Amino acid sequence: MPDSITNALDPITTEYFGAGPLHAAALDYSAKLPVFPCNADKTPACERGYLAATTDRTKISEWWSEAEYNIGVPTGAASGWIVLDVDPGGQEALKALEAEHGDLPETRVVQTPRGGFHVYLQYDPAKPIRNSQSKLGPHIDVRGDGGYVLAPPSVGQNGQQYAVLLDHAVAPCPSWIYELLAAKETPPREALASVELDRNIAVETFRSRIKTDIAQNGPPLDGHGSDDRTYRIIGIGRDLGLSDEKIGDALQDLWASHFDRTWIDTKIANAAKYAQNEIGCDAPRTAEETFGAAIEKLGLNKPANDDAPTIVEQPKPTPYSEVLARVVPPVRELIPGLLEKGVPTFLSAPGGSHKSRLLQQWGLCLDAGAKIWDRTVERAKFVCLSYEDHGNEIARRAQTIARRFNLPTNSAAELWDLAGSDLPIAVATEAGKVTLTDFGRQMHEHLRSIAGHKFVGIDSCYNALRFEGKAKINEGSVMAAIGLLQRLCIECDCTILVLWHPSQSGQERGDASGWSVAWHNAPRARLSLTAVKDTDDAFDLKVEKRNHGPKGKPITLYFSAGVLVPHTEIDTAQMTGRLLDACVQVATDAAAKNTPIQRQRRCEQWQIEKVAAVVGYAPTDRIIKEQLAHAITQGRLEYRLQAPRRHPAGYFPTATLADVSSTPGGEGGTA
Repeated sequence: MPDSITNALDPITTEYFGAGPLHAAALDYSAKLPVFPCNADKTPACERGYLAATTDRTKISEWWSEAEYNIGVPTGAASGWIVLDVDPGGQEALKALEAEHGDLPETRVVQTPRGGFHVYLQYDPAKPIRNSQSKLGPHIDVRGDGGYVLAPPSVGQNGQQYAVLLDHAVAPCPSWIYELLAAKETPPREALASVELDRNIAVETFRSRIKTDIAQNGPPLDGHGSDDRTYRIIGIGRDLGLSDEKIGDALQDLWASHFDRTWIDTKIANAAKYAQNEIGCDAPRTAEETFGAAIEKLGLNKPANDDAPTIVEQPKPTPYSEVLARVVPPVRELIPGLLEKGVPTFLSAPGGSHKSRLLQQWGLCLDAGAKIWDRTVERAKFVCLSYEDHGNEIARRAQTIARRFNLPTNSAAELWDLAGSDLPIAVATEAGKVTLTDFGRQMHEHLRSIAGHKFVGIDSCYNALRFEGKAKINEGSVMAAIGLLQRLCIECDCTILVLWHPSQSGQERGDASGWSVAWHNAPRARLSLTAVKDTDDAFDLKVEKRNHGPKGKPITLYFSAGVLVPHTEIDTAQMTGRLLDACVQVATDAAAKNTPIQRQRRCEQWQIEKVAAVVGYAPTDRIIKEQLAHAITQGRLEYRLQAPRRHPAGYFPTATLADVSSTPGGEGGTA
């Protein structure tokens, strides 16, 4: 490769009426290559990911009419391309490879947003190449079968474009690349003699390896090396001495529940077809077998202890050279400083603290891409699962929020009105096992069918997560339930906010903790909302736990005109004027009915509701009386004392001279 790659032009110039530049480019590519939409973070924006790539221009226009998505192109046999993905730290390694094996041919090269580049080479069906990481060298990944790349003029999260640097025809892949990739493969290994398939120790070891992989790398996702990872996991199962059926059962249960069994069985069949090692070559052995083999080899007698403990294969360490070379996605936030993208966050607050209203407020603002308390947010579709409030109450709040923040009323956000239903998304047992319910599986598939990132609000925790018996205070059950929510975030491309009530002791301690120490420790992100002492309408929103950044100071929010806002966003003149006008009108209506509002008696419910309909929240009796007293100072109302046979005491519109003279006796006391 040359040291400097310059003077190249992007060849995509075709324009389409009404289509944005990425839409037009996608149509251009489709003349020769299948494409599919991707988000700014490189994740697919369509169901099935790269497997959905197509040259169908109608389907492509349908996708890109939703948004100006980035352009994903599958690599390998689907496109005829192999792509060397060279990160900025891999350029020296590539130069060293060329110095040893010869220069790469002149071919198409694309600059990536982070300063690396993609080297495009021809795919040879006779020599299939799959995805790999750092096999050729540090920071040099290979994209082949089972992978994809973003094509120019796609835009990275930093705002920089993928740009063509060398616009040559795609050249054949040099033989030395095939040789190096093949040399990295381990030689075949033979199975142990008389291997017994599907032993319990092998099954448990396999399941443990799956869990470890998911804990380290997350569940497999379409287009993100899922095929490579799945084949590797299947290979581990075969090496441990498991039958295809047992491997499939474990994969369905732990590894790829979002894929159907046909997909899993196909992968297992392909793995068996191309397997290098004999089945059972890594089958775990008991201590008896291990000692017996050694004694037999040494010609000694077999030990008398037939009850030797079982030896279970332990996880193997990962070299830090691989850890340091791993490409990890940056931490992103939907709401800066408050809500991390792609993780479940728990908002803990006692009843009456407006946490449900805050969920609606955040969700509708995120759905519209509107700022939240002067913080620029990342837009996400709002999906609300409401188990506590019925639709009318939510509609009342949502309409107030939309008016207050001038949000569009044609929102595509979704409300699932589940109040009074018995439809949890998952059930946790005391044994620590958590399973999706039928409704949970329905919701899983529904969320995966929605393009782009989702903000999912759950109100509240114990309605959506069913804990049997004492599972709610069982640390293992709680951790498994929170792990399931994290898995949903990854598999469904969403961020989840869960509302929940702290335990009584947690409220007394003031830390908003839950029913088990696991509720305090297991979530990666926790928020709390508590009333400010000696106030009626002020609440502190506090970051209790945050893995990637400082917690910051609590934000004091005020309940104003039906929303929660910091004091800097309270439009005092406007909101006070609306409240005053509403109170004067209610007093006038009450006086007209000859049942005026009185100082010593509480306002009637209809009076409070009429004011609430104007200002968006129900004011207290004290607030209404304060407004009426203020109206007297402005001359808009007067307080009349009781006059026998004329009127009861109370607030009345200010009397004109004609009003007074028309009163029998021409008198009426005021105070």
